[in-house]
Amino acid sequence: MSLEIFAERLHKLRIGKKLSQMQLADRTDISQVQLSSYENSRQMPRVTTLLSLCDVLETTPNYLLGYDDNAKTDAQRVAKQPFCEPKCRKMSGAKMYEFLLVQQGQRCQGCDREFDDSRYLELHHNTPRSDGGINHVANRILLCGPCNRLKSNIYTLSGLRRENKKRGYMSHAQTTDTD
Repeated sequence: MSLEIFAERLHKLRIGKKLSQMQLADRTDISQVQLSSYENSRQMPRVTTLLSLCDVLETTPNYLLGYDDNAKTDAQRVAKQPFCEPKCRKMSGAKMYEFLLVQQGQRCQGCDREFDDSRYLELHHNTPRSDGGINHVANRILLCGPCNRLKSNIYTLSGLRRENKKRGYMSHAQTTDTD
């Protein structure tokens, strides 16, 4: 990472979006003087400011900081790539449920709690279909009712597990794991 690469890329993206320094500064809640210091290689922004710049300029921190040469965000890259589900025998929801029970046991993957009765576990998509998730056993998980409601379409499994750890909902045996 170099200050010069950051400054050059920031300037190039701002010009590409046809934004003045004042317009970009207003959209990111920083002063025009501060933005000018970034573009003139005098200062690096704080992380929160960097993320705000990335949102407005539709790029990634890795690109701005010189770690990646592709200015597009991951969402832009994925949106342009057609995706096909794997070519394999289709499984019904019931078959996926049974398969996952055999693989993982009667354990909620969101909070690691074990259940005596598998009826407490629900089949759920890890990545929601609305976000490009596939209807394949590789994208399915078993969650207890509370985890299923908490996960909804907001979190992936790793995000749900982080949220459960913050809230203290993880099974005591699994609280030392890191995701």
